[in-house]
Amino acid sequence: MEKSRHILLLEDEPILRGMLALTLSRRGYRVLTAGTLLEGEALVRTMGWSWADLVLSDANLGREPDRFDGYLFHARWRARFPVPPFLFMVGGASAGGILVPGQDDCRVGRIEKPFRPGDLVSLIGAMLA
Repeated sequence: MEKSRHILLLEDEPILRGMLALTLSRRGYRVLTAGTLLEGEALVRTMGWSWADLVLSDANLGREPDRFDGYLFHARWRARFPVPPFLFMVGGASAGGILVPGQDDCRVGRIEKPFRPGDLVSLIGAMLA
């Protein structure tokens, strides 16, 4: 049997976070969740940096429309450790013009909200292949 892949999920909306974690768990992924930038960073400090095979993050992890904490999390992680693939969930055109630093040395993807669960699972599978 193939080893389970580990996903760190950062999403500030509790209902969406729970639904995504359940969907991914049912597909065989081991999912750890965080609702804020600080919670995500605490998980990385606790678990170490090498446990995650992929990070699935809301680009905007808060109530401020112009603050992209998901991108900040990526930049902080990238400055300290080798970076796993990152997949950002973006809401419409709100983050359309933002470029994520470090796209040259790691796989970075994006999926527009709203999306179908099957599309998300397919994109994650492609990024981990």
